Amino acid sequence: MKRFLVLSLAAALALSGCNAAASQTGAAVSAVTSGVSEPAVVGTVLDCTGTENVTISKAGTYTLTGDLQGRVVVDAGKNDKVELILQNLTVTAADGPALWVRQADKVTITLAEGTASTLTDGSVYTDQTDEEPNAALFCDADLTIQGTGALTVTGNFDHAIRCKDDLVVDGGVLTLSAVGKGLKAKKTLTVNGGDITILHSEEGIEANTILLAGGTLDVTASDDGINASSPDNWDGDAPSLTVSGGTVLVDAQGDGLDSNGALTVSGGVLLIAGPTGSGDGALDAEQTPVITGGIVMAAGSQGMAVNFGGSSTQASWLAATGAQAAGTSLTLVDDTGAVLAHWTPGKSYQCVTLSTPAMAQGGSYTLLTGAAVDGADEHGFADSGTAAGGETAAETTLESLNQSDVQGMGGGMRGGMMPGADGERPEKVFGENGGRGGKMDMTPPDDMAGATPPDRKNEMGEFGSIEENT
Repeated sequence: MKRFLVLSLAAALALSGCNAAASQTGAAVSAVTSGVSEPAVVGTVLDCTGTENVTISKAGTYTLTGDLQGRVVVDAGKNDKVELILQNLTVTAADGPALWVRQADKVTITLAEGTASTLTDGSVYTDQTDEEPNAALFCDADLTIQGTGALTVTGNFDHAIRCKDDLVVDGGVLTLSAVGKGLKAKKTLTVNGGDITILHSEEGIEANTILLAGGTLDVTASDDGINASSPDNWDGDAPSLTVSGGTVLVDAQGDGLDSNGALTVSGGVLLIAGPTGSGDGALDAEQTPVITGGIVMAAGSQGMAVNFGGSSTQASWLAATGAQAAGTSLTLVDDTGAVLAHWTPGKSYQCVTLSTPAMAQGGSYTLLTGAAVDGADEHGFADSGTAAGGETAAETTLESLNQSDVQGMGGGMRGGMMPGADGERPEKVFGENGGRGGKMDMTPPDDMAGATPPDRKNEMGEFGSIEENT
């Protein structure tokens, strides 16, 4: 039989910098298995208010609250599993990450129901090795975020949340702002649920393997919105981006969805407001994008526009719309006038890639701009109803399963490669290895004058905090 030791608060939790909540001061709070790294259930809410860093060095479940001017550090055994229940916790770090997982096997962050917690890092870090840590929430272990509460993370130095292993979001209301990436994982990043809003970022989401299966994801980025790419010195699987469920909204000045490998859509709703400059596309992938289900409306400039193809089993249409101003709705209707997809991009566009399960090869479709549709959801999206008003931007009968009616390097006309929007094939800038190491050197067409891509570093400025630059 395992021996259990009832310990005092400091010893039982191997925790410094926290006090038991006033309502439970002095209580016996934990039973820890002697000599074995197994979770120890903590029965007390720990008030971390103060200026002393909080360090957790043993496996267990810890409920944290209070206002900490410092940081929470998890530095447990390499096989330890740690759960942090955040309950109206505010952590503000002046010179590093607000929550730093130095070592553990797996960390779970549970956002307590009805609570709101905040993690904010400093704009200057004083303790780095090989440029790490570099995120307000920096985790050198597998990380899962769950629960129904709210969490706001502000990355003033670089990233908001960075995980050096696998990152899973199962729930919670996350609001992220970052100078760099909003969510970044080295290996696999999975979103199964929750409501994630990335207000500011250079790139919204980045990982080698990205799996979007549920929840709502709303990304704003000055470069790529969602990017599947391998880290340096990577010898694992090729990058891939898979969307199988949920609602994904992207507003990106770079590529909307970008995969340096495979891009597959099998479900969900994707509403992409892509670039206004012609050097990027609403969709971009090293391999031909594949769609087998779901609804996609991906609008942007046409210079690098691409369509689905390859082993796709669902119909799609890459349609030219002409130059449309920001806030001009897009509505796809069939030959009976029934609405198949409706949405209003928040920025100017020239073309759109469309796909819904209701589309089929041989079917006839009309694309309207400026139409109104009753019953749109909170994102302005509808997949049924009747369109009122608007103008016809394009109409077609799909001659192929995945038809392209756009002249551009990415999409081509009826699937073929064609010159860019100005009628000339743009010069491609390659990396040193001759691969896809650069962006297209193209000037936006006259009808999109003024829509120059922003400085890639960040719209908020190269240095300084988000608060200072907003």
